[in-house]
Amino acid sequence: MLPRSLKIGIVCPYSWDTPGGVQNHIRDLAEYLIAAGALLALRTDAPLITAFVSYTETGIHIYFNEVPIPASGSDEAKVSQIVQSMAQQFEDGISAHPQDWHMLQRIWTDGDFVERI
Repeated sequence: MLPRSLKIGIVCPYSWDTPGGVQNHIRDLAEYLIAAGALLALRTDAPLITAFVSYTETGIHIYFNEVPIPASGSDEAKVSQIVQSMAQQFEDGISAHPQDWHMLQRIWTDGDFVERI
C-alpha cells in the first residue's frame, strides 16, 4: 500500500512559449510521469489529486480536486480516462482563472510568511 503522505508534483521553470530541447524533454517527462501517476493510483488505490493555484484579493488559493478512478476497462483504457480527467480539471481551472495559469511564483511559507485573514 502506498503511504497517504506521498505527494508528487511536476513543475517546469521554462517557458512553454519558446520551443526547444529542454522544453521538449520536460514535456515528454511530464507526459510519462502523468501516466505513471495515473497507473500508480490505479494499482494502489491511492488518491490522485490535481492542484490549481489562483490569485485572490488576500493572496493565493489552491484548489485540490480528486481525480475519479474508473472501475471498468483495461489498465490502458483506465489510464487514458484518468489522464483525460486530469486534463479536464486543469482546463477548468485555466478557464476559470486564465490570468493565473502560469503560477510559478514562490508560494511556499517560510520565515517571512505573514498569515492573511
